This record gives sequence, structure tokens and C-alpha cells, in this order.
Amino acid sequence: MRDRSLGEHPGVHHLSRPLPAVLLVTSTKPEVHQPTCVLSTKRKLFCEDDQYKKKLCLALQNVEDQKKDATAYQSQTNDKILLLKDQAGDLDQQISSEFKELHHFLSQLEEEMKANLRLAKDNKLGQLNSSLTRTTEQISELELRTQSIHTKLNEEENPELLTAIRGFIESAECVFQKPQHVCVELQEAEFLGPLQYRVWRKITSALKTGLESVLLDPSTAYPRLHVSQCGRTVSVGDIQSGLPNNPERFTLYNIVLGTEAFSQGCHYWEVGVVGKIAWVLGVAAASVNRKEEISLCPEDGFWTLVMRNGGEYEACTSAEECPLSPSRNPDCVGIYLDYDHGLVAFYDAGDMSHLFTFSDTHFTKPVYPYFNPWPIMNGRNRGSLTIRIPLF
Repeated sequence: MRDRSLGEHPGVHHLSRPLPAVLLVTSTKPEVHQPTCVLSTKRKLFCEDDQYKKKLCLALQNVEDQKKDATAYQSQTNDKILLLKDQAGDLDQQISSEFKELHHFLSQLEEEMKANLRLAKDNKLGQLNSSLTRTTEQISELELRTQSIHTKLNEEENPELLTAIRGFIESAECVFQKPQHVCVELQEAEFLGPLQYRVWRKITSALKTGLESVLLDPSTAYPRLHVSQCGRTVSVGDIQSGLPNNPERFTLYNIVLGTEAFSQGCHYWEVGVVGKIAWVLGVAAASVNRKEEISLCPEDGFWTLVMRNGGEYEACTSAEECPLSPSRNPDCVGIYLDYDHGLVAFYDAGDMSHLFTFSDTHFTKPVYPYFNPWPIMNGRNRGSLTIRIPLF
């Protein structure tokens, strides 16, 4: 007979007492049924139950693994949140510090200009007060002379006194001497004029990182690159014969470097790209290979931004692709290098909007400004790369 506990609790075996080896169940009815083995049924149920347990264990392990991954992700996300807040706090303080310096500089400049205005005012007031003092003294003298004349007029006629009247009149005469003219007008152009532009000029001269005067080094230029005599413009042309194959020169790619290597501090320069449909700009390590094939990636010593096909932008990172989507095609690109903090950033110099930044770079060798005007393609891209000159 069947164990009732199996019917009441399916999937749970109760083996508190031994089961008969074989139990045949036959009907009293004339129909003949195949005999059923109760033990085989129990074994089948046991096996199925064991498989379910294994599946449940696998499901449990999977859930636990997922929970572990989720917990790790949660921890990483919390760490990122803390890192983001710390970084934002540091940047906030740096921004405040930079503007504090600007505010201090502007306040000093404002006080200096107001002091010059006060000095000019006080100088003119001093002249006017001096003129007023001399005028007052002369008025007093004229009043005395007036009184003397009135006194003389009131005297009785006396021939003896009248004989000296001519000398008295001569001594009583007095001429008012006007003090030197004082211009009271304060020249507006001296204290205002293009005030904001004048202030901007002074701010520019005081900037810690201003536009630098970068020059191109012809000795590094690929033979097809023509560097202007002023060292600020490079364009692609015919191969120049007779150039020495010096170690500094690039011989496979349209590359030219700047003359000065940077190994510390902050530097910023701008490059005009008007009329170009392809170019590459950035910085290159002094140790880059100049004679063989290279990859424009940080591992090979290049931190660059490329534009091609008239509007496709990409940062040449270690990843396979890093496309960029600026809001417009820049006419001028700004490159900012903070060597000590491992930053290379790119900007649209027209409105100083940010394009891309290589961060957490550990420079171990000096780097040079990098310029690649790209080859001429089907007669296009003949324009030059032109380094902007600092205005001051």
C-alpha cells in the first residue's frame, strides 16, 4: 500500500519504516491492469526530488552571485558618489580661489584708478584754492585802497593837502592780477575711455596661464611641410629636397613639433584651423619615434585631438574609438597643458567651450606642442595651421 505522507507532502520522503520489496495491487474486477511497483515510484520521486534540489541549489547560487555583484556595484557606486562629491568640492574651492584672485586683482586695480582720480581732483582743487587765496588777498588790498580813497574824498579842501593828491592817487591805484588759469575739467578719456579693455589688458598681463608664443621647429618637420619664416604657420606642399635626415625630423607623417619642450607648469596656446577639413593637434613626448610607423595614442607618447572629413572629431585615446560632437566646427583650437597634474585639454578658442581632456596622465619626459596639418586630399585641405600670436 502507498505511504500517505507522500500524498500529503509531495516531494518529501518519509522512510521511517522499511517498505516491502514488491507490492502487487490487483483489481477484483475482470479487467486486468499492469502491476505497479510502489518502490520504483518512490525511487522515481526521490530522483526527481534530488534533481529539483540541485536546480534549486543552482538557482540559489546564481541569486547569491547576482546579489554579490549587485552589492559590489552598490559599493562601487557609493565610492564613485563620494569621489564625485570630493572632486566637485575641490574644483569648487579652486574656482573660488581663482575668482578670489581675480576679484582681489580687480579691487586693487579699481582702487588704483580711483586713487589716480582723487589725486587729479586734489591737485586741481589745490590749484583752485591757491588761486582763491591770492584773489581773496587782492580783494582785501583793494578794499583798503577803496577806504583810503573815500577818506581822502571826505577831507576838506586844503590847498596844502591838495598839493600831495597826485602822489596819493598814484599810490592808491591797484590792478587786480588774475591768478594762473586752472583747468577744472577732468579728462574722461584719462579715467574711463575703453575702461573694460584697459582692465582686460592688465588682467591678461597678470594671468598665471596666458596665451603663449609657441613657435614651430622646422628641423622636426616632415619634408612636405613648409614652415613660415616667422615659425607660426605650417602648410602641406611639395617635398623639399636637400633636407637633412636629422634625428629630430619625422620622415613618415606630416608632423612638426614646437621649438620648446615643456617639463613643468601650465601652458596654453591656440591654433587657427580655418579652411581645414582635417588636422591633428596636441602634445607629443620628446621620446616619440620619428622614423617608423606610430599610433596616435598615449602609450606611444601622443595626446592628440583629430578632425577629419570636414567635421568628424575624435580624441586619440587608448580606447578603440572616442568620437566627439562639438556644437560647431572651431575656427581656432586652444590646447592647455598642465604638466604637473597630467592634464591635456582642448577648447574651442572662439567661446572657450571644452572639447576633451586627457586626465591622470603621468608625464615622465618633456613634451612638445604637436601639429599635423594632414595630407592634401583630392585638392582639398590646402589651408595652413596658424599659431595665434599673443596680443600683449
